[in-house]
Amino acid sequence: MIVLSKEQIEEMVDPDQMMDQIEEAYRIYGSGEFYMPPRPTVEHENKQLMYMPCYTKDIIGTKILSIFPENSKLGLPSIDGIVLLNDYTTGAPLAVMDGQSVTAWRTGAVGGVGIRHLSRKDCRTVGIIGAGMQGFHQAVYAGKAGPAGDPLGQGPVSGPVLRGRQRGGTGAGAAGVLPEVPGL
Repeated sequence: MIVLSKEQIEEMVDPDQMMDQIEEAYRIYGSGEFYMPPRPTVEHENKQLMYMPCYTKDIIGTKILSIFPENSKLGLPSIDGIVLLNDYTTGAPLAVMDGQSVTAWRTGAVGGVGIRHLSRKDCRTVGIIGAGMQGFHQAVYAGKAGPAGDPLGQGPVSGPVLRGRQRGGTGAGAAGVLPEVPGL
């Protein structure tokens, strides 16, 4: 069985390949070639566990999240979890992955696919609402997706417009690393 930490996932991620896989997931969704039951949620004392399985013809993927809002008082993420992959035929576990990292990169890729297909060809500015780690991942994919990411030869993004929850500032995630994001 493969076990992938956040660091290992981040070393392996290819944003262009991730966006291509999101497009494939949309194709599977549109064709109905999957089974995804309603996600059961269990809550006790403001602590929540969420179970999100999805079956395709090839594999079973399940994300298990813990949502603990009080973690922010401890300087910890409110949402944590793991992603499990199981063999479709036997149910044997194939992989366990860090859920925060998988979720962040996947969510950013969804935004990048939106830019690929929905932004105007002359668009050069991207607005990002949320300046934490999700904002960072949205910025990474905005820098890669066309037309803003320039794979279509349209020109670079002139810069992101960030807006976070904290009045007068941005979160440590995106604000601290945007200068390092290619294309921005």
